[in-house]
Amino acid sequence: MNVQADPDELRPTDDLFTLALTNPDTDEFDSPRWQAIEALRRRPTPEVFARASALCQSLCVQEQIIGCDVLAQLGAPDMPFATRSFPAVASVLARSDDLDAVASAISALGWIGDLRAVDLVLPFVEHSDSDIRFRTAHALTSLLGDSRSIDALIRLSADPSVEVRDWSTFGLVTLVEIDTEAIRAALASRLHDSDRETRGEAILGLAIRKDPRAVDAVVRELSDDEWIELLFEAAEQVADPRCLPGLVRVQQMIGDVPGLDK
Repeated sequence: MNVQADPDELRPTDDLFTLALTNPDTDEFDSPRWQAIEALRRRPTPEVFARASALCQSLCVQEQIIGCDVLAQLGAPDMPFATRSFPAVASVLARSDDLDAVASAISALGWIGDLRAVDLVLPFVEHSDSDIRFRTAHALTSLLGDSRSIDALIRLSADPSVEVRDWSTFGLVTLVEIDTEAIRAALASRLHDSDRETRGEAILGLAIRKDPRAVDAVVRELSDDEWIELLFEAAEQVADPRCLPGLVRVQQMIGDVPGLDK
């Protein structure tokens, strides 16, 4: 059986950088620009690192963005250039006032995961642009070794933006080994959030911490005609018989429900 190689994997490094720099910046990850970036990320060589680092030092915003986007996950998951990438990406955040460049730099710092980034990212928690706050929340979930990141996620979990609230609440849920009154209070405040995903994250976070408020929330959500799978995991965590009628009801509608037979 012959397996054809990805054409981008065969392109010279220069060509990939040219593709990334000359194609439109879109959110479509199958675009030529992002395909080139992904190919470069899978090529963790000193040449790619040097080129991307040099782009970060450029005065051109688009070059700064490409530099950050490549360094963000260069050689992931091993990230052999992470420590050396930090100052290059940090320099973009320090020098640029372009929102797209700032967003790319914040995201890259999160992926790099160097705790020195916390001091650089925290000032953006209150930024007026919701995408910047979302990138900040995303980065902070990778920087939880610093307690200030947790405090910032608690604040962001009450953000006006649905996306920011959802991701920040998710970040708090991932802190399964940390159980504080502040985290519980932040999660509890999202139990009636207008966004279903955010409510589900909050319920699961409380359920993992065996907080009794999770039971009533699971029962309420399962009585609705729409639900999310996080509720099944939350129901498993609380293991309370009051959740059973709702789980049976859902099972009758959709078939198998994870954890119902336990």
